[in-house]
Amino acid sequence: MEESEGSSFTSPSTLPSPIRVPKNNNENRMLKMGLVEPNNTDQSYVQLPLLFPSLLFSLLSLASFTAAVVLGYQNDIIPTDDQMRRGVLISYGSIRLGCNTTVPFPQDGLPSLLLLFERNSSGNIMFRIATCLPIVLRIFQSLSMRHMVRAQQKCGAIFEMTSDMMPALTGVESFSIALFAIMTLHSDFPMANRFAKLSFAISASLNMLATTLIMFNFKSKSKNPLETLSIGMKIVSLFVFCYLSPQYFQYHHTLSIQPMCHSYLPRVYALIEYVLFVSYALFHLSWLIDIRDIVFLCYPRSCSGECELLDPLNFVRGAKHEHCRAFEEGQWMRRRGEDREGEK
Repeated sequence: MEESEGSSFTSPSTLPSPIRVPKNNNENRMLKMGLVEPNNTDQSYVQLPLLFPSLLFSLLSLASFTAAVVLGYQNDIIPTDDQMRRGVLISYGSIRLGCNTTVPFPQDGLPSLLLLFERNSSGNIMFRIATCLPIVLRIFQSLSMRHMVRAQQKCGAIFEMTSDMMPALTGVESFSIALFAIMTLHSDFPMANRFAKLSFAISASLNMLATTLIMFNFKSKSKNPLETLSIGMKIVSLFVFCYLSPQYFQYHHTLSIQPMCHSYLPRVYALIEYVLFVSYALFHLSWLIDIRDIVFLCYPRSCSGECELLDPLNFVRGAKHEHCRAFEEGQWMRRRGEDREGEK
């Protein structure tokens, strides 16, 4: 690679004389000023469409979540009212927890997914995998989309600030949901669990709002039906999640203060929880449409000039960093430009 990169420079006999060799970083940057380095994208040795890993991790996360629901429901114990008053023994892995309460069992109740994950170790483990697995990829997706939008569209200060918030909000949201999946109410840190859920509800709502505004402004003029579908999924999911999440998490917070002897909620709150999960999943699955054309490239640079700490001995002809003589290429290009102006 060094030989091919070094061959892009002119021979010593045709170089401008004398050649200034930089003695420090400031002088190196000055000598390279105005030089546009070739990217060599045609020689890229990695061409990875971001859609492939995103689709893979989305499927793994959905599969883990489905397994968490199935395992939690299969291992769930439904106590009677008499057992709840006298006390019921709950198993969580190797831990045995006693629970008693006078709160009656909801007659029309449905199982709560979050409470199933709280009361069953196998379901909780799969839920942790589903939430922790895509964290890094989700942040990378948000950063990629932010850079793409900023590069392709002129925007004002408010637009730039909103797009800058997307990666930060995605990070807070992803870590919050992972934290309340790991820290359970009954045996770990109840207050931290409640704080993580509150942080997730707020950051998820703000992130969905910021992302929807940015993508709507960026793709509203597109006539591609896929873009219309993506924007539609985001808008619907945003309104559903932002409207229902305050009602659900307020009730869930009140419920979590009391002893949890069963995993059932009144029907209306259980249905709200199901709708929240579906809207949240649909919103983030719509990212697969947005990133379908983004490709991750790795390619060699011809003369970065930043191989290691500057030392003039590294840049002489035949030295190990001869190909990093960007300062020389910049001087040669400027000399050629001056010669052409002189000929005119």
